[in-house]
Amino acid sequence: MRTTRREALAAGAAACVAAALPPVLAKAAPLASKMKLSLAAYSYRDYLGAKPAPTMTMMQFVDEAAKLPLDAVELTSYWFPDQI
Repeated sequence: MRTTRREALAAGAAACVAAALPPVLAKAAPLASKMKLSLAAYSYRDYLGAKPAPTMTMMQFVDEAAKLPLDAVELTSYWFPDQI
């Protein structure tokens, strides 16, 4: 089977792209470390808004989030008790 000129050029271009990718990815890696992770209270809506009574308080949600390697929590105001 013979290789056409078009196939040879495509293979050469693919090899050039593959050779250039590792340095590009190495430069981009530090940017990914700047990403901060958080947990939204809405993710626990089945516990915080359970009917007839919630099975978790907002403080328990914060305690659960503190066990995880997160930078922050997003508190949702409609799950705060009215007494605050």
